Parts: sequence; structure tokens; C-alpha cells
Amino acid sequence: MNTKKRIFITGGTGFIGSHLINRVYQEYEVAVFSRNTSNPWRIKEALPHIQLFRGDLPVFNDIKHAIETFQPHIIFHFAAYGVNSKGNDYLEAIQTNIQGTAHLIYAAQYSDNLEKVINLGSSSEYGEKAEAITEEMLLKPVDIYGSTKASATLIAHQLATQLGINCITFRPFNLFGEGEESHKLFSYVIQQLLQDKEVLLTPCEQVRDYCYIQNIIDAFLLAIHHTEISDEIFNIGSGEVYPLRFFVDSIFTHMETDLKPQYGALKYRENERMTPQADISKVKRLLQWKPAISFEEGMLRTINWYKQHKDDKQGVLSNDN
Repeated sequence: MNTKKRIFITGGTGFIGSHLINRVYQEYEVAVFSRNTSNPWRIKEALPHIQLFRGDLPVFNDIKHAIETFQPHIIFHFAAYGVNSKGNDYLEAIQTNIQGTAHLIYAAQYSDNLEKVINLGSSSEYGEKAEAITEEMLLKPVDIYGSTKASATLIAHQLATQLGINCITFRPFNLFGEGEESHKLFSYVIQQLLQDKEVLLTPCEQVRDYCYIQNIIDAFLLAIHHTEISDEIFNIGSGEVYPLRFFVDSIFTHMETDLKPQYGALKYRENERMTPQADISKVKRLLQWKPAISFEEGMLRTINWYKQHKDDKQGVLSNDN
């Protein structure tokens, strides 16, 4: 008799979902729900060992069928639209992030084994704040992505409460690690330098809290095991902020290049948040979590991964995510 717990993941072919899958697929039964257009290159080693359900979150029967069939114990909801700042189809953001999340929570009740839904929010829900951000602060997002993620979190927890479902939300601040999308800062800088190309940047004076991806996965796994934690929202990050120049300069130092970062070559994005800082005391207190891997170690792992995959045209350099 198979006694493994079953984990169901939306957005499992993306950056965060793939790191979770690659950590858990040998210990748990894993199923991934993804669109037909999703490229599973990040989880190619895990693919023979997991179940794959194809569908669209805005189509309720697609997600209901997958959950009803797989009967998961834990659901991770990572799928979202607009993580890439070029994603400016506002209707798709509303349909995927709000309607899709509502569909997922409502469909979760069709698993007789369900213990918990772990939802991925975003620091973008808070908007611009002058001080360290706690989970109780007023949500004042400055863009459609943040607005739809904030709406999705509120709806997820309200609907879960109505249905008697335990829902936990993590709001990550900035992440980095192996296999990230090419438009993200660390991936962009590293890949440009590997190709001996100029790195064009904004003035990079905005501050950010960057946390290595495996530290975030640790928090997700703790949320599985802390069965007493219910209906909570957690900020997740390193708890330390630096100007973007600090991170860029660190990459340049470790890449041993003669190129120089071209600060000021680009303008800041519209509605750029300049000072987001995570207060992570709650997740430390309730989940007994703290970042186990230092920024330096995470950065070295990330750089080495890109060096090893610099000729991978299928996923990394093609930006076919």
C-alpha cells in the first residue's frame, strides 16, 4: 500500500514550482497542473516520476478534474500571470490570478484527503512602504499585478474559511537562484556576462531583499509539517535590504569580467517600488524558519549553474519558460 502523501502543484514548470518539485518528488507523490504551452525543461529529471495534468485555471472543470482525480493532501498554488513585467494583458491577469485562484480554492474541496492549501502571494500586494513591511499593513498595490495578487489572497482566505479549508499564504519579496527567467536581475546579469555582452541597467538605487530560492523552499516544507498553523499569511525574505548595485557588483566580482555595469543606461520602470523591506519576524516565530543558505553561497551556486547551462538553448537562453 502506498503511504506517500500527495502534493499537487499549479505553476510547477515555473521557477519556484520547479525547485519545489525537484526537492520533493522522491519523497512524495507529485502532480503538476500546467497549461499546454508550458515548457517542462526545469523538471525534466522529475517528469518520469510525477503526474502531469494539462489545463487552464480560468476553466473550472479543468482544475476540478485534476484535483478530484489526484486527491492531494497538500496543494501548492504558484500559477500566476504578470510575474514578468512585460505581461500587460490586464484581463488575463484578472482571469488567472483572481478567477483562477478562486477556482483552485473551490476545487480543493473535491479532495477527500486535503490538509492544506499553500498559496503564493507577492510583496507587490503591499505597494510602496517607507518602513519594514509587516503582514498586517494596509495593501496599496501600485500596479495590476499587485492588485490582482492582493485580491487573490483576500479571496483565497475568505473562500477557504467558508469551505473549511486551511489556507496559508506566503508573500515572497525578491528571489534568486538557478533556472530563473532571463528577464530577472540575477539571470540577466549573469547571462549577459557569460556571453561577454554589456549589462544595461537602471541607476539601481532602489533597495531590495533578495533571498536564495532553496531557503524559500525550506519554508514551504515547514508549512507542510506544522499542521497546527492555519489561515496565516507570512512574509518571506532574507530580512536584509541592499541597493540593487550591491547585488550587481557582487555578481560582477564573482564573474571575473573586464566589463562594467552600465548604471543609468535604462530608466526606472513606471511605478517602481524603491524601498520594500520585509519584516520576517512572524515566519521565524511561527514556523521556526530562517534562511539557512547565505546570500554568498546562493549566489555562487546560481552563477555555477548558469555556467554549466550556458549552451542550453531549450530553456535558459531561449527564455522559453
